[in-house]
Parts: sequence; C-alpha cells; structure tokens
Amino acid sequence: MLLDPAERERARRFRQAMHRRRFTVRRARLRQWLGQRLNLAPEAVPIVTDAMGKPGVPGWDRYFSASHSRDTMLIVGAPVPVGCDIEAIDPAFDWRPVADRLFAPEERRTLQALADEPGRNAFFQCWTRKEAFVKGLGQGLAHPLDAFAVNCDSPPALLRGGDGWSLAAIDLPGHAVAIAAKAPCDTVRLDIQYPCWTGPRDSSPHPVP
Repeated sequence: MLLDPAERERARRFRQAMHRRRFTVRRARLRQWLGQRLNLAPEAVPIVTDAMGKPGVPGWDRYFSASHSRDTMLIVGAPVPVGCDIEAIDPAFDWRPVADRLFAPEERRTLQALADEPGRNAFFQCWTRKEAFVKGLGQGLAHPLDAFAVNCDSPPALLRGGDGWSLAAIDLPGHAVAIAAKAPCDTVRLDIQYPCWTGPRDSSPHPVP
C-alpha cells in the first residue's frame, strides 16, 4: 500500500467504491511521480497539505500541481509556482449559468456571443485556465474567479489580474487542459505527466505511464 494512514482513512470515507478507487489510484500515482523525482520510495514521500488544501513536500525546491477528471489525471512540476487543471468536456453540462455567475465581464461577453457547441468548448477552456491559475496561487476557489480574466481561444493568455503569470494548454481530445506558471511558460522547464489513467487497465484509452 503506497498511501499513508491519513490517506487510507480519507479513502475509506468515500461511500462509493468507484470514488474510493479513483482517490487511491490518484494518490498512488502522485506518490510514484514524486518518489521518482525525490529518489524515495513512494510511501516514504512526506506529502503535507496547507490550510488551503494545496499539497507540497517540505524542503523541496520545486512546485507541483495535480488535477483529475473522471479517470484521467494530470501532474505538472516546475521550479516556479505552478497550477494545472484538466476537465472532460461534458456535452450535457449547462455551462451558461455558471459562466454568468462566476466569470469576469470580458469572459462573459465572449461566451455570450458564441453558439452552444463552440461556446461549451470555449467555456471549458476558460474554466481550466482560471482553475489552473487559482491553484497556482495556492488559493483555490477562495480567489474570486471574476477578479481576473483569461481568453477563451488560442494561444491561452491571462488578460487581466495575473501579473507575472502565464498560461499554456495541452491538446487532449475530449478534454480541456491548462497549466499556469509564475513565469513565461515557454521559458520554464515544465515536468508534465499526462494522461495518467486511473481507471481499470483493461478499459484504458490511454497508455499508463
């Protein structure tokens, strides 16, 4: 078992077996990734979580971020603060009310001008970029999503409220994937592992790293 006692207890609190499995595999994957970089056994990696829920390794001079959507996981490491987000694009998701309630005015104007299908794709691109940024800040959704603005097309960019930060995107069919770094992304050596499949091996559409 690669998880520590607190992680195993957290896994046990999930009511559904699928959610227990996903959490257990995701945490094990993260420990394996960290262990390879720290030259430690995965179970020996000292993962701590701060008051905002952001995980880290005490004394390590690098930053990392992890995200998951259903059975797919993304892990990103960098020498500067970094955040990432991955979301499966759900064709049934009613995205307009969420954008109207949470997004910045310039983002809402862009999305309101789009028809449903292109608008849905643009919404998920916008959402992952915003989520990656607030995760990089270490504040999660405690940082108001309308306090800054991103674009919804390519190349990804912070339009307002993200001084010193930059965005990058990853092309993964059926998903929106974004990375935020406190430096120009094209000048930072990003250590990226994706897609990291956390579902049953016999049904995986992606190779397991």
